[in-house]
Amino acid sequence: MVLVILLLFLLPRKHVIVPVLMAFFLLPLGQQIYALGVHWLVGRIIVLAGLARVACSKKGTVFSGGFWGFRGMSISIPI
Repeated sequence: MVLVILLLFLLPRKHVIVPVLMAFFLLPLGQQIYALGVHWLVGRIIVLAGLARVACSKKGTVFSGGFWGFRGMSISIPI
C-alpha cells in the first residue's frame, strides 16, 4: 500500500492508473488499518491519497470554472 501511494505521487499523471488499479485488484478487501477509532480500508486510503494529489497539483484549478463557479452553482440549485 505504501508503495502504491508513493507511486501515486511520483509518477506522471498518465501512468498513475496502473499501480492504482493493480492495488485495487491485488490487495485483499479485508486489509485495513485501525487508527483514531476508525477502520481505514486500503482502497479508501488510496482514494484519499489520490484526492490529496489533486489538491496539491500545480496545474490550475480542479474544476473548469474554478471553485467559485462550482460553489455558486451548488448553492443556487437548492434555492
